Amino acid sequence: MLGSKQMYNVVDPNFDVHAVTFCTEAESIWKTESEHDSIPNLIASLFLSLGYLGQGRDHAVLQYISQATKMAVRLGLFGVENSGQTKVKVDKMTAEAASAYLHAAWGSFNWISLMSLFYRQPGLEGPTCPPHLPIPGFEHGNGAGGPAGPGSPSLQPQFQYMGGVFPYLCKFWTIMYDVSLTYDDIQTPLNGLGTLQFAEYKFRELLAWSNTLPSHLLRVNQNPHYVQVLHIWFHTAVLCLFKPCIQQLGISRLRTLPKSISSPELVYAASISQLKQLVVNYRLHFASSTYTILWHTALVYLANEILSTPKDEDWFFYFLLCVYGYERLRRSWRVTASISRALLSMALRKGDITSIQARRILEDLQSDRFRKRFGEIRATFMADLDMAASDPSSATVEKQAGDFEHNAMLRDYTNILDGDQE
Repeated sequence: MLGSKQMYNVVDPNFDVHAVTFCTEAESIWKTESEHDSIPNLIASLFLSLGYLGQGRDHAVLQYISQATKMAVRLGLFGVENSGQTKVKVDKMTAEAASAYLHAAWGSFNWISLMSLFYRQPGLEGPTCPPHLPIPGFEHGNGAGGPAGPGSPSLQPQFQYMGGVFPYLCKFWTIMYDVSLTYDDIQTPLNGLGTLQFAEYKFRELLAWSNTLPSHLLRVNQNPHYVQVLHIWFHTAVLCLFKPCIQQLGISRLRTLPKSISSPELVYAASISQLKQLVVNYRLHFASSTYTILWHTALVYLANEILSTPKDEDWFFYFLLCVYGYERLRRSWRVTASISRALLSMALRKGDITSIQARRILEDLQSDRFRKRFGEIRATFMADLDMAASDPSSATVEKQAGDFEHNAMLRDYTNILDGDQE
């Protein structure tokens, strides 16, 4: 309810006045229901985490995701592999009940894995193993593995919602769920070749997965919005895989891949190029770019790459594309106000824009409408992805956004070129 209410703000900007009432009622119900493990309560906690993410209440996000993870484990949906944990069995359930358990298991696994990998939020722990239940939708799925290749079984008719993308998302997250866990376990310096081999193995899995996608889920501009988001996640996942290798290992060789993608740098550059095209296409052609936050990972990752590498001639165009992409989302997701401010603050700190430019852009973006109703935004996930490993407390959205005026003042006094700007 909270998430759908926020997206409805695009239709009726005044509808957000009901958010406080919805939040109060939802929290009241949760206090009485959170001790009762059930599929509806599990899903409720996940929707609460999504709603509070958009409102900029990160402590509540962590609370509800943590409770959802623990509840899913207690329900036997997923947990610690080979732990002796009681696992739910659906073979003797009615078709309706079995479907509920399968979708709850994989839906919660997917969402928690996504948050763990892309939001880089301290204190957020992802699943340690995927559900043991089969992926819903395939006639003869091979357990958690799902579709295995071009000869994969077809989707059952009842699972054709949104082009049947859900089973393929499940497979995607069985590949990526342990990346954040593995990288978090590696102490600085990274484990050299071991890290590179892990990234290469995962990348090959992603390539194999992409070869199983049916034609209606391939990246074609005319395909629906959820196809665009699917490929945004794919290329963002590639960046997550290879960024640590590039930062810590320098030039290195991928031994099992063809020459055209024989190094982390080549793979990384190719995915950056794809993300640029995806962001432009999504903003130009899809109304959902104004109300779904699920594509914002492309914006923050692309903006980070633009600010951390030598500047191409078109860098400012793509940077503004990211910043104003958040402006489009602000009516539905107030946390995006802090993200766009954080990106401008990072650009100031890195010396890429002048304080006059930054303040003009911020003035164009500024709105206090949500702050007055809901209080200050808390956003403890990462804005500066380069700084995240060495100084996570300074890399957060709220810290970078809070440093905007400080960074603007430094630019006022340290860059003489500011005096030439109008």
